[in-house]
Amino acid sequence: MRRSIPIILVLIMVMAGFACKSNRTEISGLVSGGEGLNLSLERLDVNRTSVIDSVMIDMDGSFKIKLELDEPELYILKSDKGDIMNLLVKPGERISLQTGYDTFGSSYSISGSEESEGIRLLVEQLEQTRSDLDSLQIVATTIGDPDSPQMELLKSTYAQAIVKQKRFTIKYLVENLGSLSSVYALYQKYDEEAMILSKEGDLQYFKAVADSLESSYPNSSLPRSLRAD
Repeated sequence: MRRSIPIILVLIMVMAGFACKSNRTEISGLVSGGEGLNLSLERLDVNRTSVIDSVMIDMDGSFKIKLELDEPELYILKSDKGDIMNLLVKPGERISLQTGYDTFGSSYSISGSEESEGIRLLVEQLEQTRSDLDSLQIVATTIGDPDSPQMELLKSTYAQAIVKQKRFTIKYLVENLGSLSSVYALYQKYDEEAMILSKEGDLQYFKAVADSLESSYPNSSLPRSLRAD
């Protein structure tokens, strides 16, 4: 029995060390054109944020942020001009990003985080929809008669773009109910006011995601925050 005690202690120390390492998370990347500028990392809890860290981009465009996480969390990586990149980070992940300072948050590549890649796809689709809607609004200003066939066609095309975006969001939710990135999909907006899922009937998707995530991630704060919102 005496000889087994040191072995047990060693095993406990090894397991503790492994647990500690598994919580160590790293976000690194390259921001071309952003040399010497600052990035901030904010934790997002459904409807509020808190600043966690800030870092200066090196003169070669690279940056690195290290975290200790106990559970998956949503983060916002923000440039000094307010552009944001949404990330869903799990303990132990080593995430690598590549973007440009002028396209920060709207055009970027990511590896090392499946959930964050899901968010990137959601952002990419919404950016395309916003661009389409903006173009249609610009064309509308050139049409003098609001009752003309051209205006009616424009209105129809605008409505179709809205429907296409909503279908994309719902399809993503249905196919990824057990994914934490679905929380991000639920709260996407066309602008500061207009949510994609804005109808009373859309509440079913909020409930479905909350139910699925509470089962998949019983100890995570994200499903609890979603349920309480």
